[in-house]
Amino acid sequence: MKKDTEMFENRDFANLPFNETGIRGYIYISTKEGQHGARIKYLEKLGKENPSVSISISKIPKILVKSNELTIDDKTKEKIFEWVKKNKGKLMMFWKNGAYMARSKVEQLLDSLEPVE
Repeated sequence: MKKDTEMFENRDFANLPFNETGIRGYIYISTKEGQHGARIKYLEKLGKENPSVSISISKIPKILVKSNELTIDDKTKEKIFEWVKKNKGKLMMFWKNGAYMARSKVEQLLDSLEPVE
């Protein structure tokens, strides 16, 4: 089943919409960037200039960096944390190895991410 995931051909990141995550807005996942730890970003609207929140990919997710212009209600924050915990292994696989995986494997991994309710 083909999803609406928006992704560059190089497969270094994906913007996952509501129908793939169960979370209003977008979840940005990427391969390892810079020297910081594994993280995802939450955005209400796509766009480089739009505010976002960085959240750790860990057993106990936490907000790492937050734009002052973006306020997340507690329900949305808990859904994001639940989604990260539910998909932690797959998110870490993409973080560590996504840039070196074949396109078909990246698509399989993205398709296997489980939404929250």
